[in-house]
Order: sequence, then structure tokens, then C-alpha cells
Amino acid sequence: MEIDLYLKGYRNVTIDIFYYMPDHRSLIQEFIWQTTDLMPYYPKVHKFLNYWRTDIDAVIKDIILIEQTLTNYKNVRWHYVY
Repeated sequence: MEIDLYLKGYRNVTIDIFYYMPDHRSLIQEFIWQTTDLMPYYPKVHKFLNYWRTDIDAVIKDIILIEQTLTNYKNVRWHYVY
């Protein structure tokens, strides 16, 4: 990531989404998505999750957000209420 974006508050973010289809509740699947987003509000992530909620039939069970800083990674677990 370029240093000017980092100084503006942008971070590389990886979203790890665990979900299931309504007709197969016992089968948990995983979707991983990576983007550059503005912390601490993550507007791209929220836009994607709103899209998922309105347009995708799968139900989100859990979300892990991994934020990359210049020197390490930070895990944040979100409890998403569908």
C-alpha cells in the first residue's frame, strides 16, 4: 500500500465471511474478499455487506475482518445480525 493512502487512513482489509444457505443450514461455507478501505468506518465493507443482505440468499453466520497495518495484522471479529 502506498504511504499517502496509509496516512489518509486507508488500510488493506480482508473480510472472511462464514455463511450458509437457508435450505442447507448445517453446511457452513466461506467467502474471502479483500479491498482497500477507509478505517475506522470501512464504507466499502458496509456497502458490500448491505448488498449481500439485500441481494444474496445466503445467511451470514460470522465475519472476521483482518486489517493490515504497515507492520502487522489486526483481527476484528464482527457479529453480523442478518
